Amino acid sequence: MSQRRVALVIDGTVPVNTVIIAPGKAGDDTLAANPDWVEVTGMDPMPGVDNGWTYVDGAFVAPPVPAPTREDVEFARMAAYRLTSDPIFFEYQRGDKTEQEWLDAVQAVKDAHPYPVA
Repeated sequence: MSQRRVALVIDGTVPVNTVIIAPGKAGDDTLAANPDWVEVTGMDPMPGVDNGWTYVDGAFVAPPVPAPTREDVEFARMAAYRLTSDPIFFEYQRGDKTEQEWLDAVQAVKDAHPYPVA
């Protein structure tokens, strides 16, 4: 009796489906033809999916996502300011944008990246 082979279908880093693959060379060829499939065995965390994934009632369940730290939010804000509000600030300095447009862009970054509640 051949052992059942299962592949986890991954979209980016998110598991989206599981499929049964054929044993032997046919299964190996199928895996080679589908780079977004990862063969899985047992209940261990899957390669490429990171640790902490569990298999519950026929579905893969992601580990809880840790809350961002203040440092994480500061980094995200810094990047967002550079991409969104800083260009508007320079346009405001040249007279092409209003101060309110710049302040609104700054507030949008703060709203999108709130600091964690202590």
